[in-house]
This record gives sequence, structure tokens and C-alpha cells, in this order.
Amino acid sequence: MSATCFLAYYQLPIGNLVGAAKASDEVVLQTTPYSCSAASIATIAQLMKPDSPVTELDVVKLAGTSRRGTTTVAEIYAMQALGLSPQYKRNLSLQDLVNRQQLAILHVMEPVGATDIAHAIALLAIDPAKQTLLVGNPIYGRQVKTFAEMQDYWLKEAVFVSAPLIRDR
Repeated sequence: MSATCFLAYYQLPIGNLVGAAKASDEVVLQTTPYSCSAASIATIAQLMKPDSPVTELDVVKLAGTSRRGTTTVAEIYAMQALGLSPQYKRNLSLQDLVNRQQLAILHVMEPVGATDIAHAIALLAIDPAKQTLLVGNPIYGRQVKTFAEMQDYWLKEAVFVSAPLIRDR
């Protein structure tokens, strides 16, 4: 296989690879190794607009997700197209998340086996008193992460949306 074919292969959209929609505790689970951003955006969109459910496949198509994943610019584009009013910020602190009190896509380094992979999760809620975050991880479903765990996990960037965090349900 030539280098050009190899590169083209990884740039192809993955819409045909996305499986049947899966969810766990209101978190959309990714059905491909490449669609964490799409699943996380779908999770937030479903929370914000429960009457018009958005799927992982819908976001994959909007964002043009490929085998290389979804770029931040493509995340923002898809979120804008869904009416989520995205706002990208970087060099953030956990206190910034507490102060904003908004749903967001967080970029993290997810430990998988012996390596860490670039990954996207949905920020759902924060409990400053307990120093915990409730996140929607498209690999595992809902997770509670401590502030301490977030230090080496989160890349300190987020795409916020115009909706407040959820309250425990």
C-alpha cells in the first residue's frame, strides 16, 4: 500500500463503521475506536434537547469524523450545527470548571492497557464539596472522577456549551 493510499484511508469518514446506538445511564457509548468526541457530543445534545435525540452517527456525519478521530475544530462545528453554542477554552483549572458550571467536552488522556490515548468525555456535574466530577465516558458510561485523578488525566481544555451542569438525578 502506498503512503498516499494509507493517508487517504485514515482520512475517510467513518459513518459506515458506526454501530447501533448504545447508551449507559444517559451516556452515549462510542461504537468505534474513533468516535469518542461524537458520542460525548451526542450525550450533551441529548441532555440539552431530549425531544430531538442526537445520535453518535449524527455527530460523526456533522463532524466528518475519520479514523484519526474528530478534531477540536470539527467538534466546535458539529456543536454549533446542533445549536449548542460551543466555546473552546484551554489552560483551564478545575476551579474554572467549578466557576463556569456548564456542560462541556473535556479532552483527556485515557489509560487503555499499557498506553494512554487521546480521548473526549462529557462533563456532566461537579461537586466542589466532595471534590468530584461526574463525567460521561463514552467507553465506560458514567464515572465519578476525583479532582486528584483529573490532574494527570485532563488536558486542561474544554469545549463548553450554553447549558448548566446537571443536578444528580
